[in-house]
Amino acid sequence: MPPAKSVWDGKPEPDIKLIEKIARRCLHIEGKDPCDVKFPPWVPTPGVAIKVYTIKANGREFTIDVWPGALPEAIQSRAATTHWLQDNTTVPVMPYFCSEDAEDIELGLGWELQPSMASSHMAGNETLRLLGPHVWVQMSWGSKKKFVETLATYHTQLLDPSNRFKTVGSIFFGVDPELETESSTADVASKKADKRFYVRDLDDDLSRPPTSKFTDLIYSELDGAIDGLSRCVSEGCDCECEDCQTVKSEIAVGKRLREKIAQILPPEIDSITETVIELPPLQEKMLVVDRKGEIGEIKQASHASTVPIWRAYQLPYVLLGSERLEVPAENAPNYRAKYIEWYKTKLRDVYLERMEMLHPGFQKKLKEYQPLNDISWLTLKCGFSPAMAGDVEDWLDGMEKGNHCSLRNKLFEHEDLSLWS
Repeated sequence: MPPAKSVWDGKPEPDIKLIEKIARRCLHIEGKDPCDVKFPPWVPTPGVAIKVYTIKANGREFTIDVWPGALPEAIQSRAATTHWLQDNTTVPVMPYFCSEDAEDIELGLGWELQPSMASSHMAGNETLRLLGPHVWVQMSWGSKKKFVETLATYHTQLLDPSNRFKTVGSIFFGVDPELETESSTADVASKKADKRFYVRDLDDDLSRPPTSKFTDLIYSELDGAIDGLSRCVSEGCDCECEDCQTVKSEIAVGKRLREKIAQILPPEIDSITETVIELPPLQEKMLVVDRKGEIGEIKQASHASTVPIWRAYQLPYVLLGSERLEVPAENAPNYRAKYIEWYKTKLRDVYLERMEMLHPGFQKKLKEYQPLNDISWLTLKCGFSPAMAGDVEDWLDGMEKGNHCSLRNKLFEHEDLSLWS
């Protein structure tokens, strides 16, 4: 058999000296300091375009991935988002660079540079850990409070009027190519950063035209879920089997939810006129902390995107959970999980108090926008899934009776407590 062809066939090999130059510039490595660049043995693989180089400098290890052509847009956006967060907030993110932000183009190829997995903030630092049940328990109350108040600081920075955008989507470097004049690029009100940023939609998963209404995005996702369920039963099916009846019930709940969206989203809220950066859901596995409550890194922060401003009035995912007002007995079943529920209940009060101080009116808007955020979270964050149909139906029943409970908390309560034991 002939040797496998690669997309690199016929293209010049990347110059390691230029890669070293890029690494020294981005990582601020002085000329006298060592910067070791290596290219591990590489076997051409059909369809695989990336060549990965390792860089060791200043006691840390980085990787630089090189493409034979233009850099994928998702990579461009992650690099731009990282730089925006560094320029406009104190959110701790790992350094991230790409060719779109380069000061020279000698390499002539697309590339991204980031710390290797072995060189994260946790590497070689025994005090930093991913936030999990054991870390939660080991932290003192003062450390927990400090951690929560720091999250509130990040939240407030993202809500700052100088950090507002005009559209929903992903952040990119430069000037929006669809805008004709330089002055039109004031998509970002902030003038704090030297770099130019603009926003556009990067999500190609849904078939939809550009829109200025958030309901259009929600309907796209929800209709796709309903259509998927509908394909599970043939048209006009009168089958009484349990599976078919379950699917039909789920379709009915999805359609009922769709009708409720129009009632909950008033026109003045539905129209997208001002947006803010929203970090991915802050789950325990994304937060790197120490026992003193210091946050060393928020993983996947570079995947943040802009959302309508009302979407920003929510509690962080890491603080969600059942309300528990009394300390559980140590011999109670699932003691650790119940203990975490108890102090998270207290920490939610700390967070709300801190947010109210930093961003007056936060709690009022949190309550006002809760139904909107429940629907938004359900359809855009996790999708309308059959497993959630029963909870959604109960929530809709409560809404119609004037009981505006949090759907996010309702679904969160059903997690397997044994995972936290």
